[in-house]
Parts: sequence; C-alpha cells; structure tokens
Amino acid sequence: MFDITIYLATDFTLTPSNITILEDEITVTMTDTSISYLYSVDSSSSQVSNIFSNLLDGTHMLYVEDANGCVVKSLLFDIVSAPELFIPKFFTPNGDNVKEIWQIIDPLNSIKEVYIFNRYGKLLKQMSPNALYWDGIYNGHILESNDYWYVINLDSNKQLTGHFTLKR
Repeated sequence: MFDITIYLATDFTLTPSNITILEDEITVTMTDTSISYLYSVDSSSSQVSNIFSNLLDGTHMLYVEDANGCVVKSLLFDIVSAPELFIPKFFTPNGDNVKEIWQIIDPLNSIKEVYIFNRYGKLLKQMSPNALYWDGIYNGHILESNDYWYVINLDSNKQLTGHFTLKR
C-alpha cells in the first residue's frame, strides 16, 4: 500500500494593504491566518519570517506562497529612504545661547508639517515648513526638562516619528 498525500491549493489575496514599509524594512501581514506562508524578496531564499530588513532603495518584488508551494503571488513595492534631515536629539533653552532652540534642518524642503507632543500625547506645537524650530515655550512658559515626541509628515506622504530631550 502506498501513502499518498494530496495538497489542496488554497488561494489567497496579496495587495499593497498586506505590506507595511518602514524605512528599509517591510512587514507582510496576511489576513488568512489558517494558511502557512513562505516569503521572499527579489531572488532571496524563501523564509517563514514575514519581515525583511536592510532593503536597498529601489523597486523590489515580494513573493508569497502557501506552505505547500501550490499558490505563489507577487507584488512590486518601493523602498525610498527618508530625505536627508537633521533632527536634533536635544536642546537646552536655558539662556546660555547654546542650543537654545530645537530646529530641524531640511535641505531638500521635504517636510509638510511637524507636530510636537508631551509624553502624555498632548499636542504642544505644530510647525510649518517655513518655521521648523521650537523654543520650548508652551502657554508662555518654558517647559520642564523631559522627553518630547515628534511626528514629521513629509511631502512624499511618509511619516517619521521619534523623540528628543529638552534640558534646562
């Protein structure tokens, strides 16, 4: 007697909504979790992990296949580095004329808007491309030494997030 294994092809959907790109990393999220998948980018070997890091700028091809290898789908995606921005890690608005403001340098004029929040998520400042700096003042007072968070929306519709420190 012979053992015969029959694999049934299980179709699935692969669209841009299945991928999240953050800088040089892509994460693939498949909606049908009852299927096991294998992933590869360009000509790399297939892997079980749905995350690919350290991808170079340019157009890439994502391949997703069911674990049986019966159905393979592909999707083109682009990796585009964030423009050359200088975002300070800290500033010291203490009156000594050294690092008195937190100022983003945007040589390519790629910023659409910037938001600054406190650690509780309260919006403290909204900045336009014409004035990409903050003096640490909110409601007429210099804020306390602490970490503050920013969201930078770029003209390319990318969003950068991070934090910096106000030291007094």
